[in-house]
Amino acid sequence: MKRFLITAFLLLFLLPECFELNAQNNIQGGMTINTTTVYQKKKKELAAISSGFEQSLTLDYISDFYYCYRGGIDYIAGLRFNKWLYAGVGLGLNFQNGEDIYYSYDDDIRPKFTIPLYLHAKAYVNLANKRYAPFVALSAGANITGPVEVEGYRSWYSNGRYYSETCYDKYNPSFLFIEPAIGLNYRLTSKFSAYVQLGLNVHGVSNIDYFDSSELKVYCYNESECEMSLRLGFVF
Repeated sequence: MKRFLITAFLLLFLLPECFELNAQNNIQGGMTINTTTVYQKKKKELAAISSGFEQSLTLDYISDFYYCYRGGIDYIAGLRFNKWLYAGVGLGLNFQNGEDIYYSYDDDIRPKFTIPLYLHAKAYVNLANKRYAPFVALSAGANITGPVEVEGYRSWYSNGRYYSETCYDKYNPSFLFIEPAIGLNYRLTSKFSAYVQLGLNVHGVSNIDYFDSSELKVYCYNESECEMSLRLGFVF
């Protein structure tokens, strides 16, 4: 009887401690497993950006917010060197508020359709494992276009009478540009992201100086303009 009481006494005080210790171990083990599972899932979703081929599509809007505007779509393909640097080549198709025929002196020559061809570089802030990554970008190239038509008038006297006729000339304008910009990239998945970019587009524009009716030749001069650019892009 004495041994039975001693044994019961020990079980009464030691068993609860054993169950509590076992419960704590189970809870800690479960928390460890759950934490590991969540961490692995998050790590898989936001995998570190690796070097390699990278391409993007951008929707563009460039304007002086007064009279001139153009919009279009660009495709950029290049190489991601690391999580900080990217460089590529861009090709696009832009529509702008141009004219079919130019005839006024000091009139800007703005063809309706241009093809931008340029080099593009981008430097990211070191947030490669985060969803948001600010960046700075620089593009430099040319807006390629075909010859535009300029209208002029030729007049002359013959046998005491005044005659005039309309004549036309072709001119190839120059549209070199450079565009520094800042932006913010948002990673949707490890291989697909979207970004918004705001920049200053400094580009050349040709102006009609005068039309030589005797030689049927147009003379132009070039100047530079600065406009705001807004681009929405998708990287994949």
